[in-house]
Amino acid sequence: CWLSAFLNRLRCHTVSVDVSPTALDLGREAFSLDPRQVKDLDARFVTYDGQTLPLEPESVDRVVCFDSFHHVPNQDGILREMFRVLRPGGRVVMAEPGEGHADAEHSRFETSHYGVLENDLLLADLFDRARRAGFDRFLAKPYPDAPAITLDGDDHLRLMEGDHSAFPM
Repeated sequence: CWLSAFLNRLRCHTVSVDVSPTALDLGREAFSLDPRQVKDLDARFVTYDGQTLPLEPESVDRVVCFDSFHHVPNQDGILREMFRVLRPGGRVVMAEPGEGHADAEHSRFETSHYGVLENDLLLADLFDRARRAGFDRFLAKPYPDAPAITLDGDDHLRLMEGDHSAFPM
């Protein structure tokens, strides 16, 4: 729940969602011990079954996945759930490793020693899955420097395929 803790300190209402009750208990404890947390925002910690997000339809403004979506076995279903719980105009924000991640040495180690599911996250595939779930707009930050540039999702794919006309001048 470290990302929720950071967002809480920025005065955002947070709902930490995980399949692991133990992880959520640790997050709850960390929140309670950290004097920087904004207690009156009533941070929530909810366990889910890996299929259905335990949130009301159209109940959140943002869904943030930081280095986690590539571990999800049922990505189509979870994208549909994200779309369901987002208010109109809401956003899903992801920071994920890309192509080649599943074959990286540390990923193979995590898979063989701990049974961690490691998937490559291919943008074209993600965009297709997200479209089927109901999303209609995709932006990508192709560089780690956040203020660098933002490309429309299709322009990012064109750039990655070598079409340099997609790069803004």
